[in-house]
Amino acid sequence: MKEQPLASDTVDCSIVIPIFNEKDNIPLLYRGLKRETEGIGNKFEIIFVDDGSWDNSIAILQKETQGDYCVRMVSLQRHLGKSFALQSGFELARGQYVMTLDGDCQYDPADIRLFLEKIKDGRFDVLCGWRTHRCDPFSKIIFSKLANYLRRAVFAESIHDVGCSFRIYSRESLKGICLKREQHRFITAILKKKGFSIGEVAVRHYPRLSGKSKYGIWNRLVKSIPDFLSLILSKKQHR
Repeated sequence: MKEQPLASDTVDCSIVIPIFNEKDNIPLLYRGLKRETEGIGNKFEIIFVDDGSWDNSIAILQKETQGDYCVRMVSLQRHLGKSFALQSGFELARGQYVMTLDGDCQYDPADIRLFLEKIKDGRFDVLCGWRTHRCDPFSKIIFSKLANYLRRAVFAESIHDVGCSFRIYSRESLKGICLKREQHRFITAILKKKGFSIGEVAVRHYPRLSGKSKYGIWNRLVKSIPDFLSLILSKKQHR
């Protein structure tokens, strides 16, 4: 792993972004994040975790962020999956709050303000984005609705959009988290079980401008089954 140095260890909010073959989206994403974070005025760090991209993403990241000491960069030697990428970012994060979003430019960095305003009132430990007007293929939307229904039935989760990666966590809520396999899909269920309060923020969502989804139906369904069953068994054992 390689990372760029920070000018200061004092950080209000860390933004963790897994990147996998997003070379065409990186410039727009980075510039949007810088515009919004500089406008808010808090001390941010942006942690890009390159999950073994082979499309020149890491070179573009380095070029775009050159000289920006608010940016930290991790380059994984091979493609290990989103859970490992997020875990790598969480371990580096220094902020009082830790945000996550994808590198596909489907979220609006302007909504960062909404998360910070709501989590700072102290009612919630975690806030999840809610894509009230989702701009994705019909097949993904239907699958997401089924997943939301199943998660509410099995884990009693009250959030509307369990698949939205645009989130903010208190540092305390992430202590002891160790993601592997496809467990990033179940972070809210894991944290709810630990007693953390989870709320929602309505966020804007846009069509993907370039490239295609990198974590497809195989990851969402087949590879998620062991982690889903493990959580169910764990839930029964604690009754």
